[in-house]
Amino acid sequence: ISDAGTLKRIDASLVGGGLVKQVVYASNDTNVTFTNGTFGDVITINITPTKTSSDILIHANLMYTGNTSSGQDQGTSFKILRDSTDIFNPGNNYQSYLYDSGDAIDQKTNFSISYLDTGHNTTSQITYKIQGNSQTGGGSISFNNNGVSTLWVMELDQ
Repeated sequence: ISDAGTLKRIDASLVGGGLVKQVVYASNDTNVTFTNGTFGDVITINITPTKTSSDILIHANLMYTGNTSSGQDQGTSFKILRDSTDIFNPGNNYQSYLYDSGDAIDQKTNFSISYLDTGHNTTSQITYKIQGNSQTGGGSISFNNNGVSTLWVMELDQ
């Protein structure tokens, strides 16, 4: 810090630690398949916030393969849980969709999802889960089938 050419010092701890307090990363390459419309775990991660007032930014990149029977389309949905509580749930709305124009589909793709959790209010360990499902008949969704899903959670100071 300069005051009219006079150099002054200040302890950096008094200025603040910055916006990103911590980053935690997880990956999963274990194959998980859904066929009946029920949500199931795709990838899980734990983080212990340093402040009750911090926000947690969640970002996932999910690798999956959609398989359909001839003449069947394939809808897929994803949701995010904090411990056992849904914090993002689209309900029965598809977030990814494979359209079958008459032939069976076996398509590998990825889907990214991000969410800002502003309501954890704890300094105890939190488990975040990304869950996925297959919401149509005649097909299935296989996550991490010859691919890797990744999940990052970042604690952000306000």
